Amino acid sequence: MESSDDNPEKVDFTVHDSSKEELIELVKNSKIKRILILSWRDLDDVESGGSELHAHQIATRWAEAGLDVTFRSSTAYGLPKFSHRNGYRIIRKSGRYLVFPRTALSWLVSASGHYDAVVEIWNGMPFFSTLWASKPKVVVLHHVHADMWQMVLPPFLAKVGNIIEEVVAPIIFRKEAIITPSESVKSDVLNRMKFKDSQIKIVHPGMDPFFYSTPDRNANPTVIAVGRLVPVKRVPLLIEILKEVKKTVPDLRAIIVGDGFEKEIVIDSVNNADATSWIALKGRVSDQDLLELYRNAWLHVSASSREGWGLTVLEAGGSYLPSVTFNIPGFMDSVIDGVSGYLAQDPNDMAVKIEMLLKDTKLREKMGAKANEFARKLTWDHTSLGIFKELEEVSLSKKR
Repeated sequence: MESSDDNPEKVDFTVHDSSKEELIELVKNSKIKRILILSWRDLDDVESGGSELHAHQIATRWAEAGLDVTFRSSTAYGLPKFSHRNGYRIIRKSGRYLVFPRTALSWLVSASGHYDAVVEIWNGMPFFSTLWASKPKVVVLHHVHADMWQMVLPPFLAKVGNIIEEVVAPIIFRKEAIITPSESVKSDVLNRMKFKDSQIKIVHPGMDPFFYSTPDRNANPTVIAVGRLVPVKRVPLLIEILKEVKKTVPDLRAIIVGDGFEKEIVIDSVNNADATSWIALKGRVSDQDLLELYRNAWLHVSASSREGWGLTVLEAGGSYLPSVTFNIPGFMDSVIDGVSGYLAQDPNDMAVKIEMLLKDTKLREKMGAKANEFARKLTWDHTSLGIFKELEEVSLSKKR
């Protein structure tokens, strides 16, 4: 292992941000005290991803600020229906699809008086809370699913999903405040869903200070990819790209972190590429193990076709890793092209950019430093404050 001379071991990882104190003060003076967060999945679900991590970070900080927060999602295998985490309450009821009507029914029967506001996380299929919850609310929309429907559903159901997302839901949500994580996602939402520009507010996601660290690079050039093993992440395509890179970087090593229903497909892709000796499938790992893998790697890569932001870009940046991704909404904001990494136009371009950074130590370390600098500007305290401000604004406007 070797540490970069440009990144000394003793680094102050403290992020100075007054958002936490501002949130506490805002909550103290707000009429909103009890919030219901609606999400398709819970953080501890085996299929959870960035959306669930985002919701958890917000719920945690709102609870710390004095809010009574309830998080409702679908059932997660092996987990209880009711539990608590980091100061907020969790309700896991109903299956993947029944969770939508049963949540509405529960509200109409008994829950409407229990909450002052609602946060709906719209993950492809909405809860349509506008139709049954008259409380102040905001809708968090991480990205448009678009072609993702075709990746996971039969043609007819995929078409239904697409119509609901891009035609039906925008009509129903036409008067609601919509929060997206990035400028590029906002543009995509406006283009596909025809919301009014004034409806959509941008609140960037944050970065967990836990992932700030100093590098401890492997001797061999190593790339890391982190994410669920699902069609939208296009891990088999990434494996093909890395196979091309290995032709010119013969000592290349790759680490793929994550789990999902495409695990067997990914394993087959590794076998078919004759890559079992240099591609390691780590599965789902602890944050501590993930941090070590970031520290050991040389470069972060992703072949995903849809992202709201790409939280792994920030996590990797915490260990001074630049990223190479495709030029898609979300990544267009989290990766500063040519500065903190590269936005590739196609698979061949991605292979070229990965090879370039692996071979050019000075460029790689320069971009890694910029990635780290950028990641430090984003905090979950600021994100939590930003979303609550929007919720408070909606609440006050309803009383005018």
